Amino acid sequence: PPYGKIRKSLKLRKYEPYLPEKVLRGREELLEKLKENGYPQAHIIPDVVLFRETKRAKVTYVIDPGSATYVGNLTFTGAPHFTSQELTSRMKSTPGRHFKPQQLDRDLERIEDLYDKSGYLEHEIKLTKQELDTANRVNLEIEINAGRQVVLEIEGFKLSEDEIDETLPIRSEHSYHDDTLEEGRRNLIPFLQQKGYYDADVIYKKIITNENITVRYVITPEKKYEVDHISISGNQHLSREQILDFMTTQESGFRSKPLVQRDFEADQGKIISAYKETGFLFARIIKSDVIRHPEGKIDIDIEIDE
Repeated sequence: PPYGKIRKSLKLRKYEPYLPEKVLRGREELLEKLKENGYPQAHIIPDVVLFRETKRAKVTYVIDPGSATYVGNLTFTGAPHFTSQELTSRMKSTPGRHFKPQQLDRDLERIEDLYDKSGYLEHEIKLTKQELDTANRVNLEIEINAGRQVVLEIEGFKLSEDEIDETLPIRSEHSYHDDTLEEGRRNLIPFLQQKGYYDADVIYKKIITNENITVRYVITPEKKYEVDHISISGNQHLSREQILDFMTTQESGFRSKPLVQRDFEADQGKIISAYKETGFLFARIIKSDVIRHPEGKIDIDIEIDE
């Protein structure tokens, strides 16, 4: 057994007050760690020697780890879609190897990840058997039903796998319901605007058959723009530079930021908050126009009524 790792699991420390229940708790901690490392039949006897003159206690845990357990048979049942070889290649808990419960948990997570990334969002994975036989082998049976495959298609704009995972919650939420797909559509709009496609449009379609579910996002990026100039008028008590400092949206130059609608709306809220903090409680924005130019430039016109 890896006694170094097992020793670190013990919370009992030198020089802390001696209590019998702490020694017993330490025994349970060690047994749990031995079990995690494939020694479920371990026995531990705490040996305590009390030194009355020095008021010290010496605690020794006498460990009999027993025989290590190994993985025996590994069987997959149900309708898993993937072959046993494909599933086993994702696992460390394979026949003949040292059996560790925590490692099996991680194996099941890796299998879960395989189904998620392959679009089988309806999958069900259950550990239906974990039995220790007389030869000290753990026989495992895992039932997997893949369900229908969700095929995700993106048209009109190229997205990397990371960008898909960041913007579309279909995989992380294991869901293809309309509210999940609509959330993905809303996420794609600011994502595209951050890349300069301010007028981008996104729709989604869901096609359900007996074999699979196709979710198709159709992206129309439209023209690519950059913010050329931000015009601010009506401001008497806050300078243009002060107002620009409050804003996420910035015009061309070193601090240039693309125009994202939700950021621009938040910018207007920040401007009004700045006025209220200086005592202008009724300040409002009476104009916030976005002016597009054919050469791919955008001008922003903001008018403030202090």
